[in-house]
Order: sequence, then C-alpha cells, then structure tokens
Amino acid sequence: MKRTYKRYTKEQKTALLDELKTSGMSVDKFAKKHGVSVGSLNNWKSAKTGTTTKKAVTDPRTDAAKQIELLQKEVDVLTAKCDLYATAIEVCAKQMRAAGIMPLVNIK
Repeated sequence: MKRTYKRYTKEQKTALLDELKTSGMSVDKFAKKHGVSVGSLNNWKSAKTGTTTKKAVTDPRTDAAKQIELLQKEVDVLTAKCDLYATAIEVCAKQMRAAGIMPLVNIK
C-alpha cells in the first residue's frame, strides 16, 4: 500500500509554527498532538527564518591543512624574531668589545 502524505499550505505552516511558539509545548509533544513530524516542523522553521538546524559538515583534511598553514605562519614569525634577536646580540657584543668590555656571549 502506497503511503500518502498530507500537504500543508504556506498559511497552515505559518499558523502551526506560530501556535508552537506560543504553546509552550516541546516540539515533540506539539508534533504528536498535530500529527506533524518533528522534522517537518524544523524544516518549516528553517525555511521561514533562513537558518538551518543541520551542522555544517567539514572535511577534516581541509581543517588539518588550515591548521598546518597557521602553524607554518607562526613558525615563520618566530624564525624572523629569532634572527632579529641574534642580530641584536651580535651588534651589542661588537659594541661591548669596542668599549673594552668582554661580552658574556661568544659571537664573532
């Protein structure tokens, strides 16, 4: 036997959603009371508000690639800072030697 589904007009959907909002009932109880599936109510609500209740599915490989890219940028920044500090230490050591002070760091 072929299953038949009840079709709801836009006005009926809006009326049911408004009633659900003011009823204070859970979506499950409301759906059972009115013979509507919870999924239909959620779909109607999503269509009305332009939102979705489904979570976006992301590819974990894409997330990993983004994470690797962020980490590589952080490594580049830290490497640049390290080079800058090494240059600063070298300049300071040369100035100390020129002033007759023996630096604590052995740098050429």
